[in-house]
Amino acid sequence: MAEPVASVVSRVVVVPLDSLVESTQLVRFEYDAADVAELADSIRAVGVVEPLVVRPRGDGFEIIAGMRRYHAAKLARLAAVPCVVRECSDDEAVILALTENVNRRDMNVVEEGVTFGKWLEATGKDVADLAKVLGRDPSYVYKRLSILEMDPDSLNGMVRGDLSLHHALELKRVADPSTRAYLLDLTVKNGASVSVVRGWVDQYLREGEAMPAPDLGQQVQSGAPGPPVPKMGCFFCGRDAGEVMLRARFVCSECDAGLRVELQRQGRTDV
Repeated sequence: MAEPVASVVSRVVVVPLDSLVESTQLVRFEYDAADVAELADSIRAVGVVEPLVVRPRGDGFEIIAGMRRYHAAKLARLAAVPCVVRECSDDEAVILALTENVNRRDMNVVEEGVTFGKWLEATGKDVADLAKVLGRDPSYVYKRLSILEMDPDSLNGMVRGDLSLHHALELKRVADPSTRAYLLDLTVKNGASVSVVRGWVDQYLREGEAMPAPDLGQQVQSGAPGPPVPKMGCFFCGRDAGEVMLRARFVCSECDAGLRVELQRQGRTDV
């Protein structure tokens, strides 16, 4: 006869995989396939070392924390996994999952931002309370909450790993979506550092906000010229800077060549 749910609460039990369901309360985006496969290999060798955290739901259990382990266990074709069973409300489930997952390497900054927002909404508490739960500085929480106001391109870039949170925060300062999309593309293609992106944004805010904002997403008819690409003026002469960059400044080819000649004349070799 099956053991009643009440008697297994608060201790580790072995639960069949087909008795587990994914949570509808928690937010996850995606799992790196290679990372899950690597964990599955480890599980085949030594089993699931860290139990999943679950709560009773109907005739089975809902996963609160351990979704990555759950997917890896399925890939490893396990029949059952160890679980810690907890009786908890929806709000408590979100808090438990957040506390469990926030420092895990498989949780990206976008997932953190969305989960932080969900926690604040569910509990009615403030950023200081969440920072205390996480053992983090409030600025850590505020930065990730700002993700909730970012455009889809920036969010996707962070999920893919093409863009760091600090890159995205710099780009967020550009209100015009077309110019922001252009600078984001430059950032990814050039592997630009945060300080370089900050310089681009500073220069745009100082000099470029009056530029007409092209619609980079508009359809171009066959044979018709494409929309103009926003370019920053050269930091030295004001002409179109093209694609040449000097540290965090846009510089035209002519000024760039002149600078290199002058620096070489001075014996500088770091150009």
